[in-house]
Amino acid sequence: MTTILLRRDFWLEWVCLVPLAIIMVVGGIAFGGNVWWFRPLAIAGVGLSIGGGLLRLGWRRDRLFLASPLLPLGLIVLAWCFLQCLPLPRGIVEQVAPLSEAVLARNQVPLSSSVARPTSETAAESIVSSRIPLSLNRAETFRRALWLGLGLGVFWFVGRWTDRSSKLLVIFGFVVALGAFNTAIVSLQMLDGSEGYYGLITPYQRYFVGPGYVDILASPHRSELDTVEGISAESGSWTIERPSEIELIGVMPGGLVSYGCLQIVALPLGFGCMCFLAQRRGSRFPLKERLQDRGVATLWCVMIVAAILASALVGIAVPSAVALPIVLGLLMAGFFAMRSDLEWWVPVLLLVCHVLAFFAGQRLLADWTSSDDSEFQRYWRDPNALAGILRENREIW
Repeated sequence: MTTILLRRDFWLEWVCLVPLAIIMVVGGIAFGGNVWWFRPLAIAGVGLSIGGGLLRLGWRRDRLFLASPLLPLGLIVLAWCFLQCLPLPRGIVEQVAPLSEAVLARNQVPLSSSVARPTSETAAESIVSSRIPLSLNRAETFRRALWLGLGLGVFWFVGRWTDRSSKLLVIFGFVVALGAFNTAIVSLQMLDGSEGYYGLITPYQRYFVGPGYVDILASPHRSELDTVEGISAESGSWTIERPSEIELIGVMPGGLVSYGCLQIVALPLGFGCMCFLAQRRGSRFPLKERLQDRGVATLWCVMIVAAILASALVGIAVPSAVALPIVLGLLMAGFFAMRSDLEWWVPVLLLVCHVLAFFAGQRLLADWTSSDDSEFQRYWRDPNALAGILRENREIW
């Protein structure tokens, strides 16, 4: 009986991981998840993972909360979101959100000629002093709270599932692989100067599985206003919003800025994984023989090449000030690598490679913005325009 229970727990935790793995992979390669079919997939997959995790906890009778304060803090944020949707006395709203109080109180006073107006100031004050919510858009607040709850459930499940280093490397491996995949796509586009996602797909081509204008405009991006002629002569011209060309590069909306956001997580994780794979763990053999004996020598070399390319692309995509989170992540990973069972020169050499690649990318960007030798020049034809795009997209970071 004990063996059956243990096998049930083993299969249940991996069955719960499969939907989460699918969501991570599909979200990373399918335009950052900004397509019409990804939202129901994400809700179903996350719900299955959370439900299976709760079922596993019920069988094992474990504690619900994490060892870290992430889940309690997330629940506090969710409670604050729902509190914003509740009607509260006007005095509380006036103290917490004076703008909401001013807008909602004004809207509650009838201004239309078809509706009877208050006959006295006392009647108007009684209408204004009614209970109003803190949020100006309760539907949007509830939608964001729903997505926050799903994301919090993912963090909770991953925190409960990764109770061993081998499981933790599985989750890290997905993120590092997505970073390497996006690096390969962006590198190819930089070499041939092709437009659109994957160098092929643009919103107006109406691919069934690809993103449309509604998906792109609802995601982090920079848009441009364009004037088109109407259907008839009487309709005149129309001003429409189009995604900027510089945002249609790579895989995810936001272009190079979203790529840099992904590398904030992927580069430090890749650095930590390389140091973990290279640890001695009681072995007296040198680094090359250790990697060969463990069968990860080729993987280690691929990860180094991907990390160097990613650092160079980050140097091209973002300024030094915006790349600070990546630097802090690498320094933190390097600090713990120096304290582990590893030769000191391995993390130092990896850090030097990252830094040199970053400055090489910045130098390459400076050369591109001053010459017309590359077909990719159109994305950086005006350095001031590129600086404006990066400045306006800092909220994404």
